[in-house]
Amino acid sequence: MTENLHPSFLTQDRDVVSLKSYIDSIMQLCSMIKLDRFYHTVYGISRGGVIPAVWISHQADLKYIDDVSLITKKTLVVDDIVDSGKTISFLYKYLGFEPDVAVLYYKKESIIKPKYMIHVTNKWIVFPYEQQGGGIG
Repeated sequence: MTENLHPSFLTQDRDVVSLKSYIDSIMQLCSMIKLDRFYHTVYGISRGGVIPAVWISHQADLKYIDDVSLITKKTLVVDDIVDSGKTISFLYKYLGFEPDVAVLYYKKESIIKPKYMIHVTNKWIVFPYEQQGGGIG
């Protein structure tokens, strides 16, 4: 079973995130973003950024977009974690500009620093949707 896991999963300290903690983190992010009022749209990086982005779209009254070609400078890009930063860096290069980014977890070793973040860590994060049973109980 462990042969299919990323090598750092086996060696790093892990933080197993409960469903309650996950939802609380999304709500904290929503509160931060509602205060800004700069954005018109929100885009979620597949897969981990989609749920927080949809939640933010409802709470902050922003239009959710699911097409990367519709991202503008007034779009907030959302992901669950900025780990290495390679995904967001690739997006920046593809777009030719750097929209603001919001994440639940940020690793300081990342090449990208998001505008909004809830947790700063160096641990391997295990989200509820990655856990058997969905992190409930």
